[in-house]
Amino acid sequence: MLADHSVPVDDRDGVAVAQFLRMAADAWAAAKTEEAVDRALERVRFLRLLERGAGVALRDAVGDARGSGASWAGVGWALNTSRQSAYERFSD
Repeated sequence: MLADHSVPVDDRDGVAVAQFLRMAADAWAAAKTEEAVDRALERVRFLRLLERGAGVALRDAVGDARGSGASWAGVGWALNTSRQSAYERFSD
């Protein structure tokens, strides 16, 4: 079980995800327009859509984890936060 292990936060994972998202945003923007300013704005729009979608997906994932029996401490661990912070953010 993942929550039984102490895993240090690895910034390399975050950097890798950020690089992937930049590439995806660039591809999205290039497909939409050739104008430099418009491409820059499309990248912002794309990343904002991802941010909103990720928030919805994260809330669903936390609900699934809790519904499967995960404790708030486990959810906090997965979010790299305290059990109390996880509860305050995601409890209904």
